[in-house]
Amino acid sequence: MKAELRRLRRRLETMPADERYVFEAMRFRGLRYRAIGEEMGLTPREVEALFARALLHMFSD
Repeated sequence: MKAELRRLRRRLETMPADERYVFEAMRFRGLRYRAIGEEMGLTPREVEALFARALLHMFSD
């Protein structure tokens, strides 16, 4: 379990900043695409794409 948490933490730390911001906003702050887009000056569709890339970064092997 500890090894898995370390791996996920490393992946989060190496994620591009915009992807990380979206991932953290969705997962830890519970924000939706529109709210994140307003914060970042992006469309909800752009936020969705960043989140998809973040998920791939986090969970693909």
